[in-house]
Formats: sequence, C-alpha cells, structure tokens
Amino acid sequence: MKLKDASVTEITAWLRRDGLGLRAGPFWFKIHSNTGYFTAPFSALYRDYEIDPACALPDFHVSVQRALWFRHVLRPQIQFRHDGDRDFHPMSGPEAAVMFEWGLNWCISTHAHHYLILHAAVVARGDDALLLSAVSGSGKSTLTAALIHHGWRLLSDELALVDLTSGLVWGLGRPVNLKGTSIDVIQELVPAAEMVGRARSRYKGDVALMRAPTAAIAEIDRPAKVRWIIQPTYTGRTQAKFLTVSGAQMLLSLADNCFNYEVLGETGFNTLGRLVANAGRYQYFYGDAGDAVEDFAQLADFGLEQAA
Repeated sequence: MKLKDASVTEITAWLRRDGLGLRAGPFWFKIHSNTGYFTAPFSALYRDYEIDPACALPDFHVSVQRALWFRHVLRPQIQFRHDGDRDFHPMSGPEAAVMFEWGLNWCISTHAHHYLILHAAVVARGDDALLLSAVSGSGKSTLTAALIHHGWRLLSDELALVDLTSGLVWGLGRPVNLKGTSIDVIQELVPAAEMVGRARSRYKGDVALMRAPTAAIAEIDRPAKVRWIIQPTYTGRTQAKFLTVSGAQMLLSLADNCFNYEVLGETGFNTLGRLVANAGRYQYFYGDAGDAVEDFAQLADFGLEQAA
C-alpha cells in the first residue's frame, strides 16, 4: 500500500494512535505524530512510498510531537524522539518536516552498522553511481537536485549506504534537503521540482525539502556500483574544471566523512579502499548548476577528456 492510497483522515489517525509504518530504502520506520505541522508535509513528500499501518517489526520507532505545553503556548514547537528519547532541541512548528529528515539521518547514521555510511549524496545512471562527497555549503545537495531532474536517478541526498560485501550502494530515495540560495537556484533550473516545508531555521537559515521523483522511488531497491567519486566546490566562477585526486587523498577524505568508519574497523577500511580503488576520483570546481549537469553528462558518456 502506498501512502497516497490512504485518506488524510486515515493518515492522521494512524500517526496519532498506534503509529504508521513507512519504508524508505532498506529501513522501516514506525512514525507517531500529534501535530498538523508534520502531517501535511509528510503526506506530500512521502505519497509514493510503501506504508504498513501494522508494521510489527520496524527498524526504528520515531515521533514528531508537540513540545511541552508551556513551550507550545508561547511559540508552536515540535520535538523529535527516537525510541522515546528526546535526541534534539525543540524546533519551531513549521520546521517539523525538516526536523523529521534530520532525525531519520541521525537514526541511520548512528545505528545501521551493517553498512559503511558516508556523508555523501549518490545519484546513478543505470547501474553506475556517482558519489558526491563534500562538506556542508559546497553545493552537494544543489547538484543532486539538479541531476535527478536531468537523467540521473536519486539514491540518497545525505547518506551513502555501502554494502560491506558487494561494495554496491543502496538507496534511501528520501527528499532532498536544500538550504539558502540553493532553493531559488533549483526552482529556476527545475520549475517542476516540488518544494515542501519551506521554513526559516535558526540553525541553517532558509530550508526546504524537494520531493524525490516518483521514478526514483520506484527503483529504490536497485543498488548501483560507484563509478565516479566527485568532491564538488562552488566557486561562483563560470569556468568549471575537474582535477584528478589520488587514491590515498580520496581515502583519507572519505574516511573523515564516514559516520562509522572507526566502528567497523578493518572491515570499514577494506570496504572504503575497494570503493576508492574502483572509481574515478575528482575534485570539481563550478559556478553554475546548469553547467554542472552538462559536465557530469559528458563525464558519464565520454570520460574526463570530454568533460569541462
């Protein structure tokens, strides 16, 4: 059953009473909520995802609830909880959907140690994946949002789940988190992109969630092999360029952006080493997301010699 097959009344009742099971990639989440600040954007963002109101054995129990009554009276606030524990400071009501996404990322990155988990976006053409690894503010999510509307399918915006045995990357297919000027850039480049839950965050400024394309959600159980690893940097300059990165340099960089590298020990080192050894490794400096879409298409079709 898909979420869109249920009525608003049914969704609200499930969230408020026994919870609603939602599948995102390889994980099931049992979700509770008692606030309309969450129900409306959740219903829009996840309408094409599989649900199970019973969901007897979820991977995670989470909730987005109204904060304590005196906080809610003074200013509408919501709280994310995992297994009943309060893991984050309360946020404003309009930030409910964004807080939910951040909370799910936290659940996965701190508990799913049967994967090597990188802080990276992953898109694919067919079964070949492009992994975008970079610090916040580099334009990773902007590029992801642009690429998945120009011939690439979305696996994940924030977390790359690398299989410890096969080395393949599994997808989550969840909404793309955009911040600041990236929101306007994508709305201009991709007018059809559906933005939900736009709000002003005291932590990250303007934030919005872009709904994942329906086609990407339909193929979320199709893993991909990482063929290219890109470290993007937004420079503001119009002339884009690729620079080749050594295996050792890329390994160290990815290890620094891995949530559970130390937890996995030797297994993590070997998995990451194979990933780096079998992929093209580049830094990419750019000033325009539209140009980047063309450069990555050239890279995928013809190799580095024809790109940028």
